[in-house]
Amino acid sequence: MSEAIEYNANDIPSQEDAEAQAAAEAAAASAAADAVAESVSATIAEAEAAVIGGNTDERISESKHETPVTDEETKESKGDVPTANAFAEKGTLEAFYMSIDSLQSTTAIQKGHHTNAVEIGDPQSVKSFSGSYTTYALTIEPRIEEVKFVRRRYSDFIWLRKWLGEAFPCIFIPPLPPKNFLAKMKSEFIEERQKGLQEFMKRVISRHPFFIHSTPFQLFISKHSNTFDRKKKDVEKAISGQTDASVASMFNSIFPRISKMEMPKEPEERVLRLKDYLTNSSKQVSALLDSSSLISTKWIDIVSHSDKVTGALKSLNKVENGYAQRPEPPRMDVVGKFESWADVIKGKPTQWSSIVVEIFKQEKLDIGAMLEVVKKWEAINKRLVKQRERVAKYNKGDGAELSDKQKAAKEKDEENLRDVVALHEICTKIMFQSEVLHYWDQKTRNFNSQVHAFFKSQLDIASKLAQVWAESKEQEA
Repeated sequence: MSEAIEYNANDIPSQEDAEAQAAAEAAAASAAADAVAESVSATIAEAEAAVIGGNTDERISESKHETPVTDEETKESKGDVPTANAFAEKGTLEAFYMSIDSLQSTTAIQKGHHTNAVEIGDPQSVKSFSGSYTTYALTIEPRIEEVKFVRRRYSDFIWLRKWLGEAFPCIFIPPLPPKNFLAKMKSEFIEERQKGLQEFMKRVISRHPFFIHSTPFQLFISKHSNTFDRKKKDVEKAISGQTDASVASMFNSIFPRISKMEMPKEPEERVLRLKDYLTNSSKQVSALLDSSSLISTKWIDIVSHSDKVTGALKSLNKVENGYAQRPEPPRMDVVGKFESWADVIKGKPTQWSSIVVEIFKQEKLDIGAMLEVVKKWEAINKRLVKQRERVAKYNKGDGAELSDKQKAAKEKDEENLRDVVALHEICTKIMFQSEVLHYWDQKTRNFNSQVHAFFKSQLDIASKLAQVWAESKEQEA
């Protein structure tokens, strides 16, 4: 037999007490969240060093900025998208253009339209012989002459991302929202995809100036559909024709500071540790995503049943009030309070799914994008090993003099080896001195800010609930 629980009306806080307590708890939790975020940020360098190896503090200070960062530059860097004026004021855009001019030849970069922002909207369904698909209007800022907007479908974004990756191997390319063939024509999915594509474009534009001035990006933003489809092959052919020497030269030009840094020791071992870390992280993030999605579903059920509870309470009150021989005292009327409670918690599923679930969705996508960088590096490293083996064969002969044809082949193989060594070296430096740090910084910043936002939303709900129950005490009194 369960014990009876006694409730004392005096134990219920007044509205003023409840509000004061909620405010104090909110302030304390906010301070705690700030402390957690600061603590996590402070350990980023240490954690990255433990996972990847090397002196991270030194790499961060040397690789993140070409010149010392001023307070004014820090303010600019906090914006979502750098403006053309911001580049010009800091000299980086001019320096970037000079780096293009210094290249002997490049098919990946051009002095094109400097885009500050791309707005994606106006989704339209299109029916074709091959099936239905959705196109989105892309409005470019600043505007391109004679082009108010261009329309692109999801597969066009896939093309852009692929050829950015081909043009700039070992550079982190922001991920796209995932495919979903079953839901691709549903309005909710189209809206979510539009948001994901908007985030992709924002990250591409704010990442590197050479993304904006790449030949794939310039074609993507500036040509209407027919011309775009016709000219894609030209871009693909040009980028596919890049040599190791031309890509290495391009990277050394646009990453002058990193190119002068020392080559990381034992790069194969470092990459192996990085790959192992990313793979294991992906498994754990997938588990978090699955559990978070399940909680989101449960919250939807709770909200649904909370309305049923309120409805049942109303019916119960009606039955009891209609009973003429009802003894005293009557049941306290709490229908209004439960209705208020149900209204307050209706925001929980949205907050959970839009903040917590999205955190792990994005992190999983970013891990996949970082693993693509590792895969590109492994392909270059494999070519390096094979080319070294080819050159080594010339030194394993019986001592006989090489023929003219063999000498020419040896010279060509040695030249190819020098080229792939140069590409391997600059890609290794860029990956560890720039891309890994960028990935880690973005991941932790996003996690810290989103979790902080979730904490605040839950404190707001707690404060509203405290007010609801405090009002019930006043009515009882």
